[in-house]
Order: sequence, then C-alpha cells, then structure tokens
Amino acid sequence: MKKMVCNLAKTGLALAIYVGSVGIGASAVSAAAAKPAATASSAAVVAYDKLFAAFAKVNSYSYKAKSTMTTAGQKTQMTMESDIIMKPKPAFSMKTSFNDGTQNVTQEIISVGNKMYIKTPDGEWVATPGEASNEDQSAGADNIFNKQFKQVIDKTEVKKVGTDQEITITVNPAKYNKLFLAKGEEGSGDAETKKLQMKITVDTKTSLPKKMYMISEMTVMGQTMKTEMTYTYVSYNKVKEIKVPNVSQ
Repeated sequence: MKKMVCNLAKTGLALAIYVGSVGIGASAVSAAAAKPAATASSAAVVAYDKLFAAFAKVNSYSYKAKSTMTTAGQKTQMTMESDIIMKPKPAFSMKTSFNDGTQNVTQEIISVGNKMYIKTPDGEWVATPGEASNEDQSAGADNIFNKQFKQVIDKTEVKKVGTDQEITITVNPAKYNKLFLAKGEEGSGDAETKKLQMKITVDTKTSLPKKMYMISEMTVMGQTMKTEMTYTYVSYNKVKEIKVPNVSQ
C-alpha cells in the first residue's frame, strides 16, 4: 500500500506540473483567437481571452501550491514551489515534498536548456539521461491556455469576487483523456481522468491569475485518486536566471 500511495502521489505531482504551471508560451497568440467553449458566456470569453493576452507578455513567474490527494481512504499532503522562465529560453526549478502519513519525500528538479537535473536523497545533483523535451523545459507551461486545451473545455463561467474575477473552467473528461492522456502527456501510465475543474482568481487590473483552485478525480492503476490543489502565483517577471547546478561526476 505504501508503494501504491507513493506512485499515486507521483502521478499527482505530474498532474500538478501539468495544470499548475499555468503559462503561455509561443502558443498564446494563436490561443487567444481560438473559438471559446460553446457554453461559455460572453463575459467569460472576454475574461478568458484577456488572461491569454496578459500571459503572452509574461517572461517568468513563481508560484507555490498545496494539495491533498486521497486514495483508498489514505491522504497524501503535497507542497510545491517553482520558478519558471518562459522567455527568451525556457527553464524552471521546482521543489516538491509530500507526506502520506508515514514518510516524507522531497524532490528538487532544475531544467535549463535541453537538460534536466534531479537532486538525489544524499544531496547531490545528477543529470537525467537524454535531452529534456520542450514540455519538460517549460514544466508544462504551454499546456493550459492554448488551442488544444480549449478543445476539452465543457463550460466556462465568470463572476466578480471582491475586486477580482473568478473564472471557472469545467473540463470534458472524455475529450481530455483522448487528447492528452492517450499521448502519455502526464506520464501516469494506466490513468483516466473522471473529473477536472479549475477556479482561477484573476486580478482585474492586470488580467493575470492570483490563485487557482483545482479539483480532479482520476483512476490510476485501478485506484481512484481525488485531488484538491491550491496554487498561489507569487510574482511575475521577477525570475531573472535559473542556473545549472553543480553536477556530481
């Protein structure tokens, strides 16, 4: 059971990287012109497209996240913090830790250029074999706000919350699984999404996200995993450099 929980937690981490690194790369411009979801209100379309356009101007950002994953009645707590550079050259650093009630697991990852580096339990950095893909280098930064993701949206709503806007996005699980999981985007193996919804709090002055709350339900290796995640976007355009770590020989 302990091994199963660790594997599920890692799947949750992959999903977190995928949907949590909310960014716009070169695809942002074309994304803004894509057709909105059929059930979206005109106000939601305007708010959503403003978010696209604002992110198109972002070069870097930082965020922190917390999540709770539940499977077979067992809860796993996870925290994440990450610095991401999207332009001019993609790079990111990420630190994650999760606890299943019996053990703490911490992982640090850095990706610069076409190489990815992982910090081992003994504190040494090692380069992963081969080259990092574009998805790895941007930590999934192009995966949310683009034409492909718009294809899997069932419903988009917007409402005023104080001085901010809250955009709610409901994903069609069947379309999502076909477009993304079938390609192994999350690296989760035998996984199927049953539910995925995001509520994004947007600063009305900048049209950039301040927070995102996500709920999801997946089946992974025959087990149901329910996840709640909250992301707080700490800053924009403050990350100037992510350095390659000193790698052990």
